[in-house]
Amino acid sequence: MKVLKSLESALAETGDTPVCRRTLEYIFDYLHHNCYLLKVVGGKNELMKLQSSETPPKARKTLRNKVGNAKTMRVLGCIIKPFKLSTSAEWETFVGQVKVKNGLYILNLTDALMLKKDRTVPWPILGSGKLDDKYHGDMLPIFGGSSAEGYEDITIPNYDDVRVVLGYDKVPEAMVGWEEKLNKMVFRGSSTGCGRKADTNMRLKVAGLEYPWLDAGITKLTKNLKFDPKHGLGKVDKVPLVPKMSFGEQSKSKYILNIDGNVAAYRLLTWMQTGSVIFKVRGQYTVWYEDKLVDKKTVIEVKEDLSDLEEQYNWCLKNDAKCRKIAERAVKLSKKLLTLDSVNSAFSKKLNSVAAV
Repeated sequence: MKVLKSLESALAETGDTPVCRRTLEYIFDYLHHNCYLLKVVGGKNELMKLQSSETPPKARKTLRNKVGNAKTMRVLGCIIKPFKLSTSAEWETFVGQVKVKNGLYILNLTDALMLKKDRTVPWPILGSGKLDDKYHGDMLPIFGGSSAEGYEDITIPNYDDVRVVLGYDKVPEAMVGWEEKLNKMVFRGSSTGCGRKADTNMRLKVAGLEYPWLDAGITKLTKNLKFDPKHGLGKVDKVPLVPKMSFGEQSKSKYILNIDGNVAAYRLLTWMQTGSVIFKVRGQYTVWYEDKLVDKKTVIEVKEDLSDLEEQYNWCLKNDAKCRKIAERAVKLSKKLLTLDSVNSAFSKKLNSVAAV
């Protein structure tokens, strides 16, 4: 895979049109963001890495008091971490076998959205207000595993979906049927997410809740700095850690809690095959099958602040047959979507739906 480390090398691949220059200047000069360029010519799909190695200038002042070298840190939305030189073999394999019309496409395969429709600053650590005028106007279409209201990013199947359908990962089998499942709710996950404290990170909050029917905990504390929109720059609060729980062990409970991290929780389709009901906490992020996630049909929605978690749990206790049907529909949906044909079709349709550049 080609790795393009400068604006000039990228423009040599795309051509120096106004749209291409505007997009690539935004990526290299403003965001300093690592992503991919998909170039399709005559039925040949070529994936190239757009590689930066310096901190966005707008973030350096904020970082100066927290890190040794504020010029060489990678900013990924709200997360600050060292740069890592890597390419995705899975995505190179995947895009090589799908049919997409001729054009240029940005694939944002990381945990951060890239571009707001109103051309305001996309990441709080970079400040606020409007982007420079030179970034106003059309850009190459941007695709990623998540989007959100107000962003131009278009959702496509994510990294975990692709790994499953290409055979890199297997979806484990649920260990028990509905009748053998416990009337308990489980959550396991790292402290991922922009929030550093329990009031801004629902993963931390749920780990502190004490209900006899809830088994929730953090398995790993993220070490990277975060820019919490409320609490500012720092590291996540320390909380007691709990052991990991396998897919099979979690499938022994009737209810599994799903909470977004830095972006949408990408393994949702896999967890839908546990045969348990997914309690999906509302969040700002959307996925490529968002329209299929219907409250009381394929998932049970929980308010963003978890304030109705107990209420929704009690509803399930009183409506066991309905919850069983919700779980069954979720399994059916997941098995339908997590196939190579389905993921290929979704990816192709999304890319083919935009005007070619």
